[in-house]
Amino acid sequence: GVTHDEDDDAQNRDAVGAPQPQVLGELDPLARIGFGQSVAVTPRHYPFAFRSGETLSRHHAMIGMAHVAAGFPLYYEATNEHGLSMAGLNFPHSCVYHPAREGKCSLASFELIPYVLGRCATLSEARTLLEQVNITDESFAPQFPASPLHWMVSDKTGALVVESTADGLQMYENE
Repeated sequence: GVTHDEDDDAQNRDAVGAPQPQVLGELDPLARIGFGQSVAVTPRHYPFAFRSGETLSRHHAMIGMAHVAAGFPLYYEATNEHGLSMAGLNFPHSCVYHPAREGKCSLASFELIPYVLGRCATLSEARTLLEQVNITDESFAPQFPASPLHWMVSDKTGALVVESTADGLQMYENE
């Protein structure tokens, strides 16, 4: 199992003690052609501040490829400490994001990976959590518009494809 020492993340804190995502650098010289992506490690106590106003300050640690902007890891793909993985993949012709919906947890597309991987240890937990999610088209910043994505979520038990379409959030088991 995963053990946790409260001081595990001490070396990953800023001057006021807030945990910070760690950028490990470019593994491939061709990465310089891309989007500023690098391997990023987000410790358990890094505060994810979501646009809804919710802050997730205690969550599962994760590692993946991301562009870190304004201290926020914009994950393309990541895996958490329990082996749950998620990747955002291009979906330009069928992707439809929706305005915030009453009774749903509305998230910007860039928030979905840390939201799911931070809260869930298994594919089953992710499926249950995603039933309550609505994806909005809110941009991270003017220079980072919302990307038209769909997501693959997987663990050792299977995989799930998640798509935001005109009909809302759809989930498909990979059989």
